[in-house]
Amino acid sequence: QCDCYNNSIKQQQSKHNNNMQSSIVLATLLLLVAPFVSAATYQPSLTTLNQNDIYVLQYALLLEELEAYFYTTYQAQFSVSDFIKAGLTATDYSYFNLIRSHEQAHVRFLSQFVTPPTTGNCTYSFPVNNVQNYTAVARLLENTGVSAYDGAINRIYNPVFQQAAATIATIEARHASYLNDLTNNIPFPDAFDIALDPGTIADVVFGTNGFAKCNFTAGFSLPNLITVYPVQNASDSSQPTPATLNANDVKVLQYALFLENLEASFYEHVTSVFSESDFNSSGYSSEVYSFITLIRDHENTHVEALNNTLLGLSVTPIPPCIYNWSSITSIEAALDAAVALEETGVSAYDGAVNAIYSSTYKQIAATIATVEARHASFINHIANTTQGPIAGGNGAYDKTLNFTQVVGIVSSTGYLASCPSLPQSFQVLTVKPYFNNTFNPSNSTAAPTVAPTVAPTVAPTTVPTTAPTTVPTAAPTPSATTAGTPTVAPTPSASTTGASSTTTTGVVTSGRVTTTSGAAVASASVVVAILAAIAAF
Repeated sequence: QCDCYNNSIKQQQSKHNNNMQSSIVLATLLLLVAPFVSAATYQPSLTTLNQNDIYVLQYALLLEELEAYFYTTYQAQFSVSDFIKAGLTATDYSYFNLIRSHEQAHVRFLSQFVTPPTTGNCTYSFPVNNVQNYTAVARLLENTGVSAYDGAINRIYNPVFQQAAATIATIEARHASYLNDLTNNIPFPDAFDIALDPGTIADVVFGTNGFAKCNFTAGFSLPNLITVYPVQNASDSSQPTPATLNANDVKVLQYALFLENLEASFYEHVTSVFSESDFNSSGYSSEVYSFITLIRDHENTHVEALNNTLLGLSVTPIPPCIYNWSSITSIEAALDAAVALEETGVSAYDGAVNAIYSSTYKQIAATIATVEARHASFINHIANTTQGPIAGGNGAYDKTLNFTQVVGIVSSTGYLASCPSLPQSFQVLTVKPYFNNTFNPSNSTAAPTVAPTVAPTVAPTTVPTTAPTTVPTAAPTPSATTAGTPTVAPTPSASTTGASSTTTTGVVTSGRVTTTSGAAVASASVVVAILAAIAAF
């Protein structure tokens, strides 16, 4: 059992309840304003898109190196006895060791493809002189990491990297959930995580009062927002039409609603059948019960937002099934089921991220996925599972499940008594742009296929793909920072338009990338406020 801290929980719960309805409204509006694809003429070259992916990978590597340095340094400085003296446990110390190994694994993975965009090593400075400071800064770093990945997911063009980033983001969310709980904060403060654009993150982490001081290489830029649209070309019948791409996104939304309906019904059942006193009698604190009800509220928020979005698109939402919860006869059985449902949800979202065409929908899905991972971390912790609150389905990475796998898992649980309809399968989109006549594929250099050499894999081998037998790709302009260039090529082909945002070239902290779509993009003041709180220790 974990210790779920009591101080200020009721006040935070009250604040959450007041914000719940606004979360539903905000999420629905963001989903509704997501532009459905239409014909467009702006065509960034594949070189540009590949280079932007390199910027994303370098940006992620900078953050992962910072985290790896932080945990490596302070795990060596503090001992198990220091943790115990601070009121923590030997198990907590082991969890910090595991977080450290995760961040080191992420550095190794990203380093296969890029090198840091710096001349020399960055120097780091953290306001840490005791275990309390250490845990507080760790909490800040992990929550910032979640927001950074959620804010960058729709800046990645290569679908393999999209999925890799998603499986790292949900691990960061598990870390954040555990550290929030450890430091007397709500593990999952809202139904949608906050997506922060790279400029905001850079201001906080690398700015004047940031943790890192780096000399960036000339030409390094924060990644642009990439929004991909098809260009209709009568001579290329392989190009999907806007209607096809829009319909595919609707299928993904319906799939997400199918899963959220299931989870919402489950938690409604649990909180109606088992009371707070039942949880107490089974050895769980009242705070555990309050967090279970909060997870219920999150799932209901996801359902309402997805329903409203589909209705706003003049699409009838998939109706809930009739569910059979007769096997949930104890709190222990409920927690076991909760673990299974939350883990399936995480893997489902991570497995579908590269099936979403809309830039906004992709980011919204990411902010839901990381919340599901926060739920999974907490439930694993209180259920005392072997997996625990830190690790994902594949250790330092979460595993992905495709549509067929997820529907099969859900159907095998016995929880579906009957369903008016089931979600339809969707196409995993691996798009390449359509170029104008000045582009000659024969002049392109094929780039190596992306496949991490560190376990675990970022994409299951069972995910259906439609890779062509020949892959014409354009290699990005060589730079000192590229250790590998992703292949971006399977069918169907489509062209792209870049909703480019203002980037900072050369010096990361000289400007801010503006995000034109996505989940709630918070001001850096949110993170600065946490920094101020840390300084008060």
